[in-house]
Amino acid sequence: MTSVKLHAAALTVALVSLPFAAAAADATSPVSDASEAHSPAAFQLSLWDSAQIVDRNRSIHGLRLTLPYGRNWDVHGVDIGIVNRTNHDLEGAQFSVAGFVDGQMKGLQYNWLVSSVGGEAQGAQFGVVNSAGSLQGAQFGAVNYAREGASGAGFGFVNVFEGSSVGAELGIVNYAKRIEGVQFGVVNVTDHLHGVQIGLVNVARNGFLPVFVILNAAL
Repeated sequence: MTSVKLHAAALTVALVSLPFAAAAADATSPVSDASEAHSPAAFQLSLWDSAQIVDRNRSIHGLRLTLPYGRNWDVHGVDIGIVNRTNHDLEGAQFSVAGFVDGQMKGLQYNWLVSSVGGEAQGAQFGVVNSAGSLQGAQFGAVNYAREGASGAGFGFVNVFEGSSVGAELGIVNYAKRIEGVQFGVVNVTDHLHGVQIGLVNVARNGFLPVFVILNAAL
């Protein structure tokens, strides 16, 4: 009789403890967190990143409207607003006053003031100031900047490609650490030229002269 009572007591304790054990397992499970962390939503409306329909850690695959500021993990589709921020990637088109993509961009950034990509920009950037980690495509603005070089073109008052670049720079002041292609402007500067410089002042360490007017070239 005593043994039956002991078994019954043990069973009762086990049944009571089951819900608590399951809750503890859910709380420590990385799988459930990971599966929900960046799950996409089709639409976002944002007043601020703390006051938006979809949590800022989720992705938007569709349309995002940010009035005046919004932030999400990534955006695939159309991104419209005043100040738009993406923690990861943008694939599609962005239209705003200032747009910031921390990861990579594939498509179009068309922003009145600033178009900024932390990683690689594949496509076109429009803005007063355009900035990318690296560029495959074109930048159109007053100031264009590619931190790790470019494969494409910069059209602006000032173009700065810090890394190795293939393509063209057309502006008032053009600088590239190394360029294979054309620099066309008032002042053109590069450390290493494999192509042609056309401008009032052309500076290339390996040109037929280090500093020359109108035209400089190197193969």
